[in-house]
Amino acid sequence: MESRNEKFRRIAQNRLTRVFTTMTLVGNLSNKRYYDYTDDEVNEIFEAYKLKGQEIHAYFANPIEKKELTNQFIFESDNTINNEKNDKFREMAQSRLSKVFVDMNLLANLSNRNNYSFKDEEIIEMFGAYQEKGIETKGRFIVRNSFTFTL
Repeated sequence: MESRNEKFRRIAQNRLTRVFTTMTLVGNLSNKRYYDYTDDEVNEIFEAYKLKGQEIHAYFANPIEKKELTNQFIFESDNTINNEKNDKFREMAQSRLSKVFVDMNLLANLSNRNNYSFKDEEIIEMFGAYQEKGIETKGRFIVRNSFTFTL
């Protein structure tokens, strides 16, 4: 029979893998051949991603009263480009990040110590990997056209 920790690890790995797969799809939106976006839009996506991680991490850090979690991402900024490529970018980004939000909300369910057991180290590793995936994905949107020494 599967222990509570084995069950936690199995489900957490599956859910976080789904988040990472979706974030890879978000990274695909960086292709300027098919999509158009502003730095503000990119920053809004990754700020929302970061805040979602913090929101879910809080469930594991200390027992908190369950509250309704955000399960949808919608751009707060106005569409300033107004072209078909930007419209498609915004639609796809909202859809994909909303999928990340739903999967992260499911991850929060694993914080219930009545059903699952986990170590602090496992939570640190899990959310460290989540942060790294965000940094990796955001890096796909950054275009370096030149180099300047900083030293």
